[in-house]
Amino acid sequence: MQKENIETLKDCSEIENYPQGFDGKTYVFEIGTEKEKRIYSYWEPENERYQNPEMPEIKNVRNMLNAINAEFDLWKYFKDFRDRLPKGSYSYGMINMIKT
Repeated sequence: MQKENIETLKDCSEIENYPQGFDGKTYVFEIGTEKEKRIYSYWEPENERYQNPEMPEIKNVRNMLNAINAEFDLWKYFKDFRDRLPKGSYSYGMINMIKT
């Protein structure tokens, strides 16, 4: 994470012409060191339609997300959680699911 500038990466609001949206994914990062605590966010950093993949900040955020997912396999945890749900109707994001 250090090589991706996790401690100094700008918030997306500080980047000129960074697009913002009302739906989709926003990733919020919170980093704390002995000297300071920072919170910053990026809207839809993985979306090629909205984001320039050559932008250094987007590259950093994508690399951090890939590292987090590789380390913790978040999709597996989500699938395991979803599979343990009792029968019923559920929604997450803009997805509705009926488990029978």
